[in-house]
Amino acid sequence: MRIFSSRSYFTPTVLAILLHVLIIGAFVVNWAFTYESRPQQMTPRYVKAEVIDLKALSQGKSKKQPDKQRLADKAKDVEQEKRKAEETQRIEDEKRAAEEQAKRELEDQQKAQQQAQEKAEAEAEKVAEEKKKAQAAADQAKKQAAEDAQRKADEAAKKQAEADARKKAEADAKLKADQAAKAKADAEAKAKAEADAKAKAAADAKAKADAEAKKQADAKKKADEAAKKKAAEDKKKADDAKRKADQAKRQQELDKALEDELNAAESSDDASVTDAMAYINEMVSRAWTRPPSARNDMVVVLRINLIDSGKVVDVKVINSSGNTAFDQSAVNAVWKVVEFDELQKLDRSAFESNFRSFNLRFNPSDLRL
Repeated sequence: MRIFSSRSYFTPTVLAILLHVLIIGAFVVNWAFTYESRPQQMTPRYVKAEVIDLKALSQGKSKKQPDKQRLADKAKDVEQEKRKAEETQRIEDEKRAAEEQAKRELEDQQKAQQQAQEKAEAEAEKVAEEKKKAQAAADQAKKQAAEDAQRKADEAAKKQAEADARKKAEADAKLKADQAAKAKADAEAKAKAEADAKAKAAADAKAKADAEAKKQADAKKKADEAAKKKAAEDKKKADDAKRKADQAKRQQELDKALEDELNAAESSDDASVTDAMAYINEMVSRAWTRPPSARNDMVVVLRINLIDSGKVVDVKVINSSGNTAFDQSAVNAVWKVVEFDELQKLDRSAFESNFRSFNLRFNPSDLRL
């Protein structure tokens, strides 16, 4: 019955929607034709004309040639103005014809709209009649459904009463069986509880003993770990102290070697060696790029090897500053110089003894050999 009711409303709904669409379309078409049929105002065109006496023009043949030309030009202008006037008249005629055509089309459109409206009203009446019939059928179906529902409800109530009676009998029987099972279960639970209590007491005693043993083992383990940690710290401190002492000793030896080289260079009779040292210092300083991590207290010692032309063939760190970026920046500065070509001016013996292979002590604030 529910399916029948849904279908009875479908057709009236569709017809009502179509009716509204037709009415809206008629209004839109009417508005469009009304807008197109509005008369447009035409701006009148004025023609400048001049009357020429052709008789006088024919009698003036005896005048000079310039007057003939002027009269010919005027005649030409008159002809052009005449053609313009004819063109204007033609445009106005076409405009009047277009307005009459638009008026006829508007009348036809209005007539079509009237017919569409009458058709829509007829369709609306038809839809209303079908809707009324559908409503009557729906009411009848609803009444029949109510009667069927009441009959089914009475039958269901009777079946429910019978089922309730069966359930009550089954419930009574189950209650008796449950009471007997409960009594048996209570007895078994009591016996199990007593056994569990004895087992728990034994387990608690064992757990307490195990906990005590674990506590003693943990204490011993912590003591052993503390002793190992202290021994490791003591060893690390000793190793650090030894490493610092060895580093200080190496630094002192390098400083002494550098000082000896400086003293030897300063005591040399050849002034050109001192100039060459200043030249090397200036070239390396110019080529050096300070890394972000460099500090003024950082010092690196480089060993530089040259060939006869003064070209650098090897650079290596013999005493690090502790900062890899700073050490590498010093090495890169020497390589950027490529060649100390001014050293070619030195005597062979001076180059071999001072610049074939030498140490360079380098830091941001003090750059010297």
